[in-house]
Amino acid sequence: MAAYLVSRHVSVSEENLTFWGNQFGNVLKEFGGNKKSSEIEHRVNTFLNATEAFNEFSKSVKSLEDIPLEITSIVACDSALRNSSTFVPQPSLAGDNFGRLNPIQRDKINVLIDFEDSYKWPSDTIPALQYMKLAFGIKIAEQITRQFPGTRATVTKPDLKDLTTGTISVRMKNGYEFCARIRTGRETKLAAAAVKAAEQSGDGAIKAAAQTRFDATDRVYRAHGVHTLAYQNAHFKYAQMSATARLVKRWLAAHWVMPHFTEEAVELIVVRVFSEHAAGAGATTAYPSAPASVFAGVLRVLEVFWKWEWEKEAMVVEFEKGEFPTNKKSEVLEKFGDGRNKKSGVMCLPTVFDESGFYWTKDGPSLIVLKRVKQLAKAAYKLLKDAIVNGDESEIAKIFVTPTDGYDYIIQLDVSKLPTYHQNIAYNAAKLPQPKSAFKNLVALEKRPLQRFLEEFNPVVNYVKDLENAFADTATFFFDINGGDRIGVLLNKKLVVAEQPWKVNIPFSVMPQLVLEDKKDDQDERRKGDKSKKRGKATVVPDYTSIGAEIGRLGTGIVVHVVSVHY
Repeated sequence: MAAYLVSRHVSVSEENLTFWGNQFGNVLKEFGGNKKSSEIEHRVNTFLNATEAFNEFSKSVKSLEDIPLEITSIVACDSALRNSSTFVPQPSLAGDNFGRLNPIQRDKINVLIDFEDSYKWPSDTIPALQYMKLAFGIKIAEQITRQFPGTRATVTKPDLKDLTTGTISVRMKNGYEFCARIRTGRETKLAAAAVKAAEQSGDGAIKAAAQTRFDATDRVYRAHGVHTLAYQNAHFKYAQMSATARLVKRWLAAHWVMPHFTEEAVELIVVRVFSEHAAGAGATTAYPSAPASVFAGVLRVLEVFWKWEWEKEAMVVEFEKGEFPTNKKSEVLEKFGDGRNKKSGVMCLPTVFDESGFYWTKDGPSLIVLKRVKQLAKAAYKLLKDAIVNGDESEIAKIFVTPTDGYDYIIQLDVSKLPTYHQNIAYNAAKLPQPKSAFKNLVALEKRPLQRFLEEFNPVVNYVKDLENAFADTATFFFDINGGDRIGVLLNKKLVVAEQPWKVNIPFSVMPQLVLEDKKDDQDERRKGDKSKKRGKATVVPDYTSIGAEIGRLGTGIVVHVVSVHY
């Protein structure tokens, strides 16, 4: 239709037209876009199935009998229910004996279960509330499996100090799995009381831990649900917004930086591009209208990442134009501009729900990550522009190829242990173990013992957490959360210097080095005419081989090898 209209009104023949808009189609497909593999695994390609499953789950839970208190609502808290998760959420296979040698992680959709208010809910201590919620969780699991045959439910025991722990995992008969937390309305108050008590202790470490738990509690029980509802409303208004958000997340993941962002932070930037037509050159510059295609949306988000001065200016985000009061907006911008709240983070994204702007960016990205994203976005933006001008679609795939020459170490992972490898943008089935039997009914017998465990657990995420705990500020780790089989390690050059004096508690492996230097001797020797003497100075240098060995040791079982530019 578009070709006909252009031909009729502009006199440009169809042969001279190139349509730009659907070139990113395969990027959001699993198994490298292999249709046969997707059909074998029974993958669905629409968010509608997950939405319908959520509605069915809500009705089922609300209709449960023999629950002491009434369940008032089920709250969506997941990007899968915002239509903005990188990949379409998938139902688990009906049977566990499917003939597959390699694990595929089960998708779980996060929700909250709201109960009616009651004075019987414990409101004095966190352990008391956790035990009560555990009892209700067990009751829900028992009743839903009894009243709805074919449904499976498991309950995890909570940490008595952490209100975000303790979940009910329910796999419906349709295969969709929901990870539910019970919300009583007392969680945030108890977490706030714990912060107040920690402040009175005078111990900085205890106070920081309590504040971290409060932030996590408020994020789980309030912010996720509020953000999901606001984003869903914007999604229905801007048809191309969610697909743009999915592609931007895919692009960030392909360059190994998505773990440093929250999904909500990325979505807020995309909302800004659509609702206020931001062009990235500053608050006063904007396009005349919202992006009309996913391709245009991605281009504009890349422009924002590249041009926005994140260190100097906050990006106020409005889901609805004008919802942020002008006086509040000016106050937020002024507060960030004079540095009053810059200690909270680098990227500031204020909304009506979070005037501070750091709710989703407090823990990252850091300045070093943002600088890398700016460089990558600039290069990707230029490449896409050149591809359009030259009419070369083959160039588009290059924006998802990340350079690796700047890392100190590259960790190669065993793809057979990666339950998300099917999402890898460079998926290669030849890297995976192949069944020895040609008969499908015998393949299940060849399953590795850990396969079912890996379908519930992603070892890469936990491995990176172990690395971050072990190396703290010494190194930053980068990896593709969508099935990446490599991890990049960047050492902190301010800490890991070429040579430094030896001291206790150096946070990385070192080796001694003897440096001879001139030292004036004591007074007696100076009288003899010997003005100086060579002495040894105790210095150390980084032991890059040992650092690499420690990185590999922490990943025993999933690490194939560790390579470094230093040896």
